[in-house]
Amino acid sequence: MIMLIKIPFIQYLYGIRSMRQTVKEIEVNVAYRWFLGLEMMDKVPHFSTFGLWSADPKRFVYSLKGDIHNGYLLLHTNEIMR
Repeated sequence: MIMLIKIPFIQYLYGIRSMRQTVKEIEVNVAYRWFLGLEMMDKVPHFSTFGLWSADPKRFVYSLKGDIHNGYLLLHTNEIMR
C-alpha cells in the first residue's frame, strides 16, 4: 500500500506526465524498483489502479482504512522487514 503513495511521488519528482509512462519507467529502472522495494521479477501495479484512486479519493481512503483494520498493511510491512 505504501507503494501506491511512492509511485505518484516518483511521477511528480521526475516530471513524468502520465501514470502509464511512470509504470513503464518503473518496470525498467532499477533505482525506482529499489525505492519501491521491488525485486526485478516483481510486478508493478497496473496504471489503472491509480485512476481509481484519483477518480474517487473517498473510496481509496475507505479501502486503506479497511486494509489497516484487517491487518493487511502490517502483514505487508512484516514481509518487507524479513
